[in-house]
Amino acid sequence: MIFTLLRGPDGRPSRVIAIHEDITERKKAESDLQNAIEEIKKLRDQLYHENIALREEIDRSSMFEEIVGESPAVAKPSWRA
Repeated sequence: MIFTLLRGPDGRPSRVIAIHEDITERKKAESDLQNAIEEIKKLRDQLYHENIALREEIDRSSMFEEIVGESPAVAKPSWRA
């Protein structure tokens, strides 16, 4: 609630104006937004860890060098020359 004191020409208080604003919806929206941000952070972290685990599994199971090979062309791609 906001109060404003109005004074008359003589400087003495003559009126008070009060403004009341219901911020319930805004507070709920802020809370919902914060909860959504936290959920996104958790999902991001989970995805990061799952990505690492999958990369490790691929490295263990596929023997990357056998699939890709170890030729000089693979060791130094032409775009890096």
